[in-house]
Amino acid sequence: MNDEKNISGLIHHLSRQLTNSSNQKWTDIGYPDIRTTHVSILLRIETKENNHNIVAKQLGISRQAISKLKHELIENGYLMTSPTENNKKSETLSLTKKGRLFLDDFKKANQDLEKAFIKILSKDRFQEFKSALLTLDNYFKTK
Repeated sequence: MNDEKNISGLIHHLSRQLTNSSNQKWTDIGYPDIRTTHVSILLRIETKENNHNIVAKQLGISRQAISKLKHELIENGYLMTSPTENNKKSETLSLTKKGRLFLDDFKKANQDLEKAFIKILSKDRFQEFKSALLTLDNYFKTK
């Protein structure tokens, strides 16, 4: 069976295309050092400043992986750390101005992507598609 004809192949292929498209978009608008894993971290920290252990747990990745990604984001100016008030061994992660600007641009790009999908699918089909994706996502989160 052709990989792109089965559902898992289609989802995988679309995911790769969206990742590549996103990475190119971010490079084009001045963020060549951002990857999708970085975005997940920045979005978590935008809603609540936290230490990297908590963010790792939220994202389901190892502390070693989050530590490497955290250092990349700090080195590239998207994150900063400060000592945690009640635990001197822990650092709180927060967004820098560059991190906040990137997330603003990310949200605009996401709106543009949704508009493109609506243009391709129609508004009703896009809403059905998004609803189906949310249903599937919730299913796998609770499994």
